[in-house]
Amino acid sequence: MIRSLRNRRVLLCLLASLAVHMLFLWAYQRWAAESVLRVLRPARFELAPSLEPQRFEPAPRATVPDVVMEQLRLAELMMEAPLPEDAVAVPSPGLEGLAPEPGLEADPGLGPALLPGDTLSYDSALTDLYRRKLVELHGRRVRVLPLADTTSEAGRRRTRARRIIDRAIEAMGGLERLQAIRDKRIRVERWNHQRQIWEPGVVRSYLRGRRYRVDIGPAEARGYDGMQSWYLRYGLLLPPGDERHNAERWDFLTRFRGDGVIVEYVGRREMRFRTLEAVRVIDTKFGRQRLAYFDPGDSLLHTEVERGRTTTYRQYRETGGVLTPFEVLIGRLSSPRVTRYRWHTELNAGLTADLFEVPQPVSWEPEAVRMVIFEHAPVPPGGPAALSLRLEELDPGVDLEGRAWLDPLATNLLRTYMKRKLEAAGVLAEAEPDWRLSFRVEGFWVVSGLDGGPPVATIVIAVRLQSLTGEGLWEGEVKDRWRVRGAAIDDQAADHLTFEGISRASAGLKALLDARTAVAQPASTPSAGSSSGSE
Repeated sequence: MIRSLRNRRVLLCLLASLAVHMLFLWAYQRWAAESVLRVLRPARFELAPSLEPQRFEPAPRATVPDVVMEQLRLAELMMEAPLPEDAVAVPSPGLEGLAPEPGLEADPGLGPALLPGDTLSYDSALTDLYRRKLVELHGRRVRVLPLADTTSEAGRRRTRARRIIDRAIEAMGGLERLQAIRDKRIRVERWNHQRQIWEPGVVRSYLRGRRYRVDIGPAEARGYDGMQSWYLRYGLLLPPGDERHNAERWDFLTRFRGDGVIVEYVGRREMRFRTLEAVRVIDTKFGRQRLAYFDPGDSLLHTEVERGRTTTYRQYRETGGVLTPFEVLIGRLSSPRVTRYRWHTELNAGLTADLFEVPQPVSWEPEAVRMVIFEHAPVPPGGPAALSLRLEELDPGVDLEGRAWLDPLATNLLRTYMKRKLEAAGVLAEAEPDWRLSFRVEGFWVVSGLDGGPPVATIVIAVRLQSLTGEGLWEGEVKDRWRVRGAAIDDQAADHLTFEGISRASAGLKALLDARTAVAQPASTPSAGSSSGSE
């Protein structure tokens, strides 16, 4: 009995000692594995350097367990997948000793000429940048981010392009000063060749790379408020284009070192006895690419070519310790005309988010519109809604050559103004209307003013009001003439013309109601003979 107890104690001691040794080995293995992973962890290629987080603030990444991330890193370290079989090799000349190459024909002043190898398709350009991999993880195939081979020729070209951009950043004032920019406003002036004067142009405003607004004129603007794009013309919100690209790519850093931007050195180009270094910029976020040419003398950006549009930065000026473009030439490769601009830049102007919000569209007081609608005809007993009117789409009409009298923007302006006014008055019928109102443009022309005065516009609009309950049809006309201030039909002209059209329709409504009364009067009034007989 005593011997059995002694053996049991020895066994328990051995088990406890074994557990302690196992725990020590587990702790040591965990410590050693972490140190080895830190040493063997591969250098990952980043599309853009990590700059000030308050400035760029990329979208938060999904949380991944540490164990999964370590397995993915080990898989990346041990696995090398070949390029796709259908990959197209990108032509890439050597980096050192590149001699200037003869370019294609280009118009003077537009900048360097494009060579056949300068522009590539979006897919083929990315083929050289990525390697596709699939990792087996817990029975699932997971696609991981590729590794970038910095020792390859493509890697060296990207490294050289980043060095060129870094030199440009230093020449403009340094990275810290560029990162300190929070908002920006550019007031553009355009050179009028005929009058030989600088004329005011658009005003562009940017806020922290999230909001954008461009004021095209006193009655037209478009922008991005951080959530959606908008387009306002003469107080009407029209279908907008996508303005996110203008909002996010708002300065030099975001355009050349922003999230999703890849740069690659192309080579040297000769233009007007000046050698420039060309860099291809691929924006993977917005699916766009362009060529940027830098001057090795001052390291500044000289020219950009994108989608056939050439922008040459002819002169820079210092603004708040930062060099910004001042005189700019913009042209197209398909046209010999070049337009000169001046960009008056204001940095850190204290812009607020309310400047970029979607503007409120124009509106009219219901009482004011009802006074015009019932200017001649009486208000129905059931109120304005009892008029039960249906408005047809404005017909722009055609001239003798089959062309529309009005352009689409003017047509939409008149149509929308008329519809909004009638809706405000509450006379439009939702179903089964009693009246049909339509407008058709019968003529529109603009002639030059006398003695150098402003041009004069003349328009003729046919008004047609039809009763759907049997009272008949009335047709009238609106003919108006006014001096053109800017656009042939602007907000003031459209507002005046639509009120004139409503007033003419009111006269037609009175005529049709009088005709209804005239038809019903003999049936309800006694004849002369019967009246005299009763007397």
